[in-house]
Formats: sequence, structure tokens, C-alpha cells
Amino acid sequence: MAKSSSATATASASATKKRRSRGGTLTLEEVKTLGRELLSSRAHLNHAPALLALLAPSAPLDLALEALISLQSFFVPLVPSIPSASAAATAGDAGSDPELVFGVWLRQRFDELVAALVELSVSPHSDDAIRVSFEVVVISIYYLVCVEELVELAIWLTFCAL
Repeated sequence: MAKSSSATATASASATKKRRSRGGTLTLEEVKTLGRELLSSRAHLNHAPALLALLAPSAPLDLALEALISLQSFFVPLVPSIPSASAAATAGDAGSDPELVFGVWLRQRFDELVAALVELSVSPHSDDAIRVSFEVVVISIYYLVCVEELVELAIWLTFCAL
């Protein structure tokens, strides 16, 4: 059974490499596939950085929105398990436990997501349609500041200053 799962992961990684080797840019269908695979199992966690890279002011709007939807679907159920920044820093020293390593990795990707959302919302190069989508993000960040205490207050204050 482990061989089968390993073969599937290898085939998926190979398919992902083929997608990118055709020209370096992904199509909307490929971004949707990356998102579906990310949500399907931990074997596809390597898709998160690829989707995060699409959250840039210079990215095509349809790809950025699809990446955002996939990343939101990935992170929302995991919010209660994301360690605080200080806990992640402490856990990073005890790298022998796979769950601690995953928690640190998850925290790093979550911080990248928040940074990308801040960049998209304040960049003059962002499409107006994507900025409108971030009204919901602002509310989400507020929730994370007040309730989950996962986002530092300084990030929330950045949005308040806009």
C-alpha cells in the first residue's frame, strides 16, 4: 500500500514538473488542479508555495483568484492548529517530531499568505477586482487578530491606516 501511495505521489510530482516545464506559467485549469490536489492530502503540500507565488500584483487575475480560493480552503480548517509565531519558533528547535515540523511549516506558509494578502491589497499594481475580493480578507484578518491571535496587531493596523 505504501508503494502505491509513493508511486502516486511520484506521478503527481512528475505531472507538476511537466506542467511547469512547458513554459513556466500555469493555466487556470492547472491552478485548479493544484488546488484540488492540495486539499486532497498532505502528499500535495508542495503545491502551497506554488499557489502562494500566484498571489502577486503581477499575476493574472483569474490565476490569483483561483489560488486565493484554494489557499483559503486549505488554511481555514487548519486555523485552530496553526501555532502562534512564538510557539512555531520554539517548536522549530525541536525538529524531530513530524507534527511539530508540520506546524512550523504551516505557520511559515500562513505568514506568507498574510504577507501576500497585504501586498495585494496595498499595491497600486493590483487589479481593482482583486482588491474588492480582499474586503472579505480584511474581515478575516480582523477575526484572526481578535479571536485566534494568529496575525500580529501591526498587520491589522496596516489595514486600518489605508
